[in-house]
Amino acid sequence: MAPSFIHDMGANMVDRIRMYIDGEWIESASGRTTTIINPANGTVAAEATQGTAGEADMAVAAARKAFEPDRRGVISPPTNVPSL
Repeated sequence: MAPSFIHDMGANMVDRIRMYIDGEWIESASGRTTTIINPANGTVAAEATQGTAGEADMAVAAARKAFEPDRRGVISPPTNVPSL
């Protein structure tokens, strides 16, 4: 089974790597991708989602929120980060 950051595009298409923002794997609203080439053999390894400026802002806001102290003043480690 493919990791959750990869959306299986089917047998005839390459995998698409999504963005992880605020605890969710998402596709970009733009629908744009970047082709990832395997340097060993020159084949297409995957398509990576290209985020928009707004999605970058969302990611920064989520990262800042993740490091805000809780009500006790303690920064808690993230609990919903998947293992790779």
